[in-house]
Amino acid sequence: MSRAVGAVLLGAFLVAALLTPAVYALLASVLDEVPWPFSRVFNRVLFLSVIALLFALRRPLDLGRAREALSAGSRSARLGALASGAALSLGSAVVALGLALAFDDLARSDRAAGELAFKWARNIPGAVLVSVLEEVFFRLLLFEGLRRRTPWPVAALLSSAVYSVLHLLSPPRGHEVGRLDVWSGFRYLKELGEQTLDPALLPGLVGLLLVGLALCVSLHRSRSLVRCIGLHAGWFLAAKLAVYATVLPPDSDSELPVRFLALGLPWTWLTIGFVIAVEWRRSPGSTQTSAAA
Repeated sequence: MSRAVGAVLLGAFLVAALLTPAVYALLASVLDEVPWPFSRVFNRVLFLSVIALLFALRRPLDLGRAREALSAGSRSARLGALASGAALSLGSAVVALGLALAFDDLARSDRAAGELAFKWARNIPGAVLVSVLEEVFFRLLLFEGLRRRTPWPVAALLSSAVYSVLHLLSPPRGHEVGRLDVWSGFRYLKELGEQTLDPALLPGLVGLLLVGLALCVSLHRSRSLVRCIGLHAGWFLAAKLAVYATVLPPDSDSELPVRFLALGLPWTWLTIGFVIAVEWRRSPGSTQTSAAA
């Protein structure tokens, strides 16, 4: 299974690097002006590539376990695990965001409340979809796969490190890829790799590592993949709230996007630590939606 997981991970980036230039060029030929940067098109192609490879390798990955984990327990129990997980992570993240604003780490955006609510709410379906895909891959396949060969804390640390690095593969503000040829996707990957080595990203890397550890602890203690999906969705929506509701302070010289800056704040780390403590206190199977063994 470890080879299949690696094949999905490496194959998705390879496919995205090969296909994104053609997809972007096609969009440019159809539209007067492509409304999305190359980076966003790349991310969408990457997402679809992961889905396609998971389907193609469903047998060696034993994705039947995912279906069992997602359907275990009663419907009310699953909905409860999803909602309570999302409420915990989103609520704690809102507290962190409030502290960031109070201590001038971030500033309020000028968006009206109605616009903010609309832009935020339309991300809810995407939050659930992305969370299902990522929790199946990072927790059920990668973490559980590593746990069969190493002690669970080691598996949690290794899988969370992969999770954090991959989530930092995002270009800085204003990033564009000028040349659209067959190699532009690979040049883009090279630039992403170089950016990941930027020391300014280290606090955000730690924040994402803590998020990954929280999700591993949740799966380890509750045995509920649905609970993990809820936690993940809550943090996803919190990140969108930070992007829409806040901006960098006027005196900030940071070039990082708000979501990366917020991940590196001590308030964020503290609230993620709170979630870890809550999940650690859970009894195995307490959510009644156990992950497949």
